[in-house]
Amino acid sequence: MDAMREPIPKSIEPRRGRLLWRVLSLYIPLLMGIFALSGWFFFHSTQQALDAELSKRLTSVAQVVASTLNPQYVSRIQPGDEGSSLYRLLISDINRIKTATRVKDIYVFDPRNRVLLDADEETPIGQEYLLLKLDQRELEGVWKGGAATSTLYQGSDGKLYKSGYAPLRDGRGLIFAAVGVEAGAEFLDVIVKVRRQMLFIALFSAFIAAAASVLLVRSIVTPLNSLVMAVESIGQNEAYPKVDIQRSDEIGYLGKRFNAMVNSLAEKDRLLTEMYQREKDRADVLQDEVRVKERLAALGEMSAGIAHEIRNPLGAIEGFTELLERRVTDPAAKEWVREILLEVKNLNRIVTQFLTFVREPHLKLEPTDMITLTRAAIDAVLTTENHPKIRLATHFPDKLPPIPIDADLLKQSLVNLIQNGVEAMPDGGDLGIHFETKDPWLLVAISDSGHGIEKNHRDRLFDPFFTTKKEGTGLGLAITHRIIQAHGGKIDVDSLSGKGSCFTVWLPMKRDKP
Repeated sequence: MDAMREPIPKSIEPRRGRLLWRVLSLYIPLLMGIFALSGWFFFHSTQQALDAELSKRLTSVAQVVASTLNPQYVSRIQPGDEGSSLYRLLISDINRIKTATRVKDIYVFDPRNRVLLDADEETPIGQEYLLLKLDQRELEGVWKGGAATSTLYQGSDGKLYKSGYAPLRDGRGLIFAAVGVEAGAEFLDVIVKVRRQMLFIALFSAFIAAAASVLLVRSIVTPLNSLVMAVESIGQNEAYPKVDIQRSDEIGYLGKRFNAMVNSLAEKDRLLTEMYQREKDRADVLQDEVRVKERLAALGEMSAGIAHEIRNPLGAIEGFTELLERRVTDPAAKEWVREILLEVKNLNRIVTQFLTFVREPHLKLEPTDMITLTRAAIDAVLTTENHPKIRLATHFPDKLPPIPIDADLLKQSLVNLIQNGVEAMPDGGDLGIHFETKDPWLLVAISDSGHGIEKNHRDRLFDPFFTTKKEGTGLGLAITHRIIQAHGGKIDVDSLSGKGSCFTVWLPMKRDKP
């Protein structure tokens, strides 16, 4: 764990050819002797191994055929059924297996050696297959429930073949037929020819191999064994062993590279452990945040329900107050009634803003001209009578393609931002609205020359219920931020205390289809 990556100096380079020269000088005579001596044994053992592998393959194919064929269908085959659809279906099944396994022939026969199915269709149904008599001893095991293979035999074409057998059981588990699979053993022909030649070479090379092998094995195998033991122990009990191979050939270079690799693995293991711990800590924090958000969501739903219940009687109070205002004749009482009505409307506005905030915005996207929409938002806030000291400066492009937005919600957001800028300049000032396109975004910048935003307040601007105004609810910017986010956009704020602020809205000009 404490090992660090050690860069290999440029001077440590493998001296190409040293190991090759040692191999050539020592192993050439060894190779000649070993090849000759072991060749005969190799081919002999290869013949046995290939024969055994072929036997295993043939019995496996026979068992696959036996498990594939429906015994009820096979038992219904009778002589003369060669043209029936059932016979063609069964022949098709075994031919598919024959093609897939590349065997010479597949056939099914009963205990009397009479053929029921033949993939080659050379033997008619019911005819005795005489070659099976040569394998009676092997077939006795098949009729008892086992699999068996024949010995190698020579076909009429002079090539060597071998057959494998497996029992075929009916629905009660009784053996009523067997599957035979025949395949060629061409590889044995080559082995027989080469075996004679290798015998002479083997005898001649035996003496040379004995002397040269000792030197070669010691010079190569010993350091390689050290590497193997080190490789096997890597990662066990957090161990990162190194090897000490003091050689200047390829094996020595391999040892140095192995040590460098071990250092790298140890360092990566340490880094992964640290990353795992950080991610685990982060997951714990995220779980805590999820739990908090779930509680806030539940609280929001409850608050929305309460606000909705408050809004209903507020409407009734507002209506009755308006009726009372019409009937009261005393000027002082009439003024009191107007104050009540004003406060009720203000409270209703706060409840409406709160409901707008807690509800998830559902967008109705339609292609909209943002310039027209922005002008409508300006008109909704600015009038000459209400804000005569506000100097408006706009910069709109000559042509802007419609973008997919919810016009009502986005207009509400722009109205909130413009109103926020106007309220920041109670004594009048410059209000700027500037459009800019940065593909794939449309930027709408709303600036004012007001008092600006204090630095410690900027991070909380979009938090609900946070406001620096005496009569503000702290929901206007929070609602605006939520609507912009729902459109896939964002808001940037740039402000200097005493010099004004600029809110930049980023809106995507295109949206992926759902």
